[in-house]
Amino acid sequence: FLEAQDLLTISQTTHNVGHAVDPNYGGLNQPLYPIRAGGVITNWQDADRIWNYALAELGASIPLSHHPIIMTEPLHLSPSQRMTMVSHVFEYFSAPAYYTASPALLSTYAANLPIALVIDSGYAGTSTLPVYDHAPIRNHARRHDVAGQAIDDWLQEALTNEVGLELPSNGAWDDVLWLAKTERCRVAKDFEEGVMRWKNMVDDGGEEEIWDLPDGMKVKLDTPLGLRAGEVSFNPSMLGLDVNGLQHDAFNVIMKCAQGLRESLCQNILLAGGNTMFPGFGARLKCELERLFAEGTTINVISPRNRAYSAWVGGSMMSELSTFERMCVVRAEYEEVGHEIANKKFL
Repeated sequence: FLEAQDLLTISQTTHNVGHAVDPNYGGLNQPLYPIRAGGVITNWQDADRIWNYALAELGASIPLSHHPIIMTEPLHLSPSQRMTMVSHVFEYFSAPAYYTASPALLSTYAANLPIALVIDSGYAGTSTLPVYDHAPIRNHARRHDVAGQAIDDWLQEALTNEVGLELPSNGAWDDVLWLAKTERCRVAKDFEEGVMRWKNMVDDGGEEEIWDLPDGMKVKLDTPLGLRAGEVSFNPSMLGLDVNGLQHDAFNVIMKCAQGLRESLCQNILLAGGNTMFPGFGARLKCELERLFAEGTTINVISPRNRAYSAWVGGSMMSELSTFERMCVVRAEYEEVGHEIANKKFL
């Protein structure tokens, strides 16, 4: 099961991936992003470099030609991209079998929920997918780009412009943003009330918020930055974007589904992806949906502890199913039908 990072910098002699990328370092070209927002691959050669790097970092010693491959794909991947991917897996990796699904769908296997409304918010995007009997209802799904990367960009700009923080490299910023998001960011049930409570605490002589940075520096804040960062997913207008918050996407997707399915979806709202890990995220979503739905509607938000890795867990569990081989495209099918088999076999 492969999960690729999406940042690559190329010099004349060296390929730098992930944290090794620093565009300020002399001799390096501008960063390249062969896997764009939404998971669309724009440069297959560079994407191969990222996958090979990931495999080397994992210490994979057995050739991929000996194992079936499971990969995730964007929820709204085009048929042509899917066909290119299946060809690449069989021709470049020489895989004996291949399976692909969206991270949201794999998350239902990790949670053992055949019926669910999956809200999967990772680094590049947020998708809302209704699932029935482990089958995605794609025509009702929604997706937008307000996710982890957007929050990273907002946090970095706020720390630079409002706090005056300056850091020497991409890697240093990555460390600070990771620390901020894992230890400082949170979601309030009521944002305005949370901000007012924070201000009252400071005005009453309470301790100002101080962030300890990975390099030992301390940053004093005069604004509830962590609370504001957690609000972005529910209020994308903070980024200047005219898109719905994820609570409105969830409501609209459920209301598009058959009436007989809506109650089950409301009672099985499954969170997935690292961007849903902020403390208070599930409680806020529940409150928002209770406001949107008719009074008396039961809303149940499920927040698995391992949801940052639920796609990986779900893919691992799927690979152990007795039916897994029948779910895959095997090499014989690919050689007989060609890459069109991908759009015929995968949901």
